Amino acid sequence: MSDVKKFGHPIAAEDAESVRPWRLPFWTEPPEWQAEKEQQEAQAEDVEEALSLPTAEELESIRREAYNAGLEQGLVEGRQQGHQQGFEQGRQQGHEQGFAKGEQEGRSAGFTSGEAQGLEAGQATIDKRVRELEQVISQLKAELLQRDRQLPEVLAAIVQHTCQQVVAAELHTGAENIEQYVNAALQQLPLGKDSITVFISATDEKHLQQPPQVRGRLLEVVVDPALGPGECRVETEQSLVTYQLSEHLEQQLQQLKPLLLEAVAGFPSEDELLPELDLSESEPQPLDASDGTLDDAVEPEPEPEPEPEPEPEPEPEPEPEPEPEPEPEPEPEPEPEPEPEPEPEPDQDNESDHAPQ
Repeated sequence: MSDVKKFGHPIAAEDAESVRPWRLPFWTEPPEWQAEKEQQEAQAEDVEEALSLPTAEELESIRREAYNAGLEQGLVEGRQQGHQQGFEQGRQQGHEQGFAKGEQEGRSAGFTSGEAQGLEAGQATIDKRVRELEQVISQLKAELLQRDRQLPEVLAAIVQHTCQQVVAAELHTGAENIEQYVNAALQQLPLGKDSITVFISATDEKHLQQPPQVRGRLLEVVVDPALGPGECRVETEQSLVTYQLSEHLEQQLQQLKPLLLEAVAGFPSEDELLPELDLSESEPQPLDASDGTLDDAVEPEPEPEPEPEPEPEPEPEPEPEPEPEPEPEPEPEPEPEPEPEPEPEPDQDNESDHAPQ
């Protein structure tokens, strides 16, 4: 369609929204703007009449209402604020009192519980130590009893060894009784033997003052290097007798040993035995913490000590520096000392008199 409006044609429905009424120009009525102005002035006068000032009674009533409203609001706010402050103060005070009371009760309960646990642990430790002590005492008694039973044998062996050492020392220095040993060997020969030869050691030869005799006839003495001090051998045509001091001493000691064992047969006596400690009858009494001995008696079980490390070799201590010697004062010139007189030579006779006997 063409947008050109044609006069004399009806307006379409979609174009009727923009239609405004057209007022005829005034001829007898005032203009539109004047009518609107008069209307606005009338409305302003109505508003001024509505805004008339209140009276004194109305002001007093308004003041009382405002006072009452403010008082009520202040009471409410004051109560709320006072309640809040009182609640905070009460809570703080109750917390402090409750904390102090709880701390005191907790300490008391903890001390009581700890004391009971400490007593129980201490008693267990004491029982353990008692058992260990009983084992040590039993082991010690067994070792002492075994030692006492072996002591007689040890003493006999010591006596035998001592005798052998003494005799060996005597023989080493020289058997002065070699004549007795030779005579003892000759007594063991059968009668009627004429050709007799005696063999001795080189050590004993110097102690043999004269050759042995049999029926008034001197015997032949021969040195045998194979023989030791205190040994001799007597030979005939059909007999041979040897005499060794060590064998003779061994025979004597074998006869002495039973006598020694018999002398100490009653060792150890009942008086020398350790009294048996019966620790089972006396049960350990529980400790009382009031006497102050709990801390001393109950000790915590020591932790296992670590293996000691090898100690380093101690470093040699540094030698102390020599203190500076004080400067010597100038000494006076020494006087010439007199020449010492020559000491008299000691008399040999006097020395022989004072020599140890």
